[in-house]
Order: sequence, then C-alpha cells, then structure tokens
Amino acid sequence: MGGMAAFIPSKDPERNNQVLNKVKADKELEALNGHDGTWIAHPGLADTAMEVFNRVLGDNKNQLFVTREDDAPHG
Repeated sequence: MGGMAAFIPSKDPERNNQVLNKVKADKELEALNGHDGTWIAHPGLADTAMEVFNRVLGDNKNQLFVTREDDAPHG
C-alpha cells in the first residue's frame, strides 16, 4: 500500500491543478513501484488516484508479480 497523499483539493482552479498534478505524480510512482493501492486525505482525490492505479494495474487485481530483487541488499 502506498502512502497518504497529504493534499486537499483547492477552490482556486490553478492551485487545484497543481495539487492534482502532484497527487498524480505521487500515485504513479507508487503504482509503478508495485503498490496495489494507496491512501488519500480527501475524497476529491479519489478519481485521480483510481485513474492512475487502474491504468497501471490494467486487468490485474494486484501486483504480486512485481518483485524487488534488484533492490535486495548485497552482502
């Protein structure tokens, strides 16, 4: 599970666009790192987060096939 997106939508359209872009970039990183889901601080961010995860996961229910063998410590 990815981390909390600690942003909330803004009534200012320009600021809101900045917030949504930051959330989208954060959720793309999480999804591409193999997370199956994420947290958001406000329901107004749900569509943005879901769009990213639906695109990355596609028809997969999870990403258990994503391994971190390349990140394993070497001794």
